[in-house]
Amino acid sequence: MGQTKKYRLLPVVGLLTWVLLPLVMVAGLSGVSRSLTLDDDKVEVWVPVGAADQDIDRGVDVILQWSPTVDIVSPAWSGVVQRVNVTGGASLSSGHSIALVDGVTRIAAHTSIPFHRQIDSGLRGEDVRALNEMLRQLGHSHAPDDAATWQTTRGIRQLGAALGAGSSVNSFDPAWIVYLPYEGYVVGSVQLAVGKPAPAPGETILGGTARITSAELVTRDSVAIPPSSPSEQPGAATRPTRIEIANEARVTADPEEAFQIAGVTYELDETRSRLAVVSLPGVEGVIAADQVVVRGQLVRQALDGDVEVPSAGIVTDATGAQCVRVDPDKPRWVAVDIRASRDGLAVVSGSLSIGEKLQVGATVEPTKCS
Repeated sequence: MGQTKKYRLLPVVGLLTWVLLPLVMVAGLSGVSRSLTLDDDKVEVWVPVGAADQDIDRGVDVILQWSPTVDIVSPAWSGVVQRVNVTGGASLSSGHSIALVDGVTRIAAHTSIPFHRQIDSGLRGEDVRALNEMLRQLGHSHAPDDAATWQTTRGIRQLGAALGAGSSVNSFDPAWIVYLPYEGYVVGSVQLAVGKPAPAPGETILGGTARITSAELVTRDSVAIPPSSPSEQPGAATRPTRIEIANEARVTADPEEAFQIAGVTYELDETRSRLAVVSLPGVEGVIAADQVVVRGQLVRQALDGDVEVPSAGIVTDATGAQCVRVDPDKPRWVAVDIRASRDGLAVVSGSLSIGEKLQVGATVEPTKCS
């Protein structure tokens, strides 16, 4: 008979387990200690407000757009290559020495237009303007516009002396300059060799590497990556030629947020939705050559007055404002401003105290939060 009573109790025990187990699981998932208040009519879950004393971060993806690989070709050289002054991996800017050919140092320069002719005093043109600007950047005498004046000639003589062409030259020789497609060009390979004849005009002398041209912040997993394009060079990295980003996928960082990849901070540009140009080389150094998506975080410091609450405890009223229900003895609504949320928790600001009880899954709704 006692055994029969024991079996009759089993359904009751099972029913209680089915009711209480979800409540216990809710309490465990919130990340802070939980207390349950039960009454005869309904079950209410009240939890303490937690401290938000660590950095707040939200995950984003970074979509990388890459430039095509650009090679550098030789101008109209003649003679023998006597010295090579550049190696693979070097970053080239205007004024960087490339090689010594027939006793004259040849330098790289990024100009508005490649030089194609000898320039003498009295000439005008876009290439003359580019020459004056290059002379200015290199610290030599120059004219202010597109005319080759006595100031330009003086600068040409200064440049000729610096390159080993002599200080009595009166004309600019375009063979002194190797056209640089952009500043910061990274050399992938070098085709010049000491002792060999100078390459013919238009032959590749430096093989380039692809560069990141933009890095845009988007919502995690929101952008479809198209198939990679076949590479024209065996063994070279393959990437999609262009990745389209919908406006709704774009993310703009708040003023107080910093962008990080693997804990390293990178500067954002003025739009706060892209990495600054100065950040791109640093990103290239920490990713794979064919990578087009990078995981990152927008990080901000928790401010005084910020607290942590379960996201399930936040209610939105008809006006779109958010609030939470506090104090099981005398329930009231407190307006909050959500600063960040993740993993079922939200960091909020508002008139809340750490340890104060907050209701999760309120069964009543506020008339108005604020």
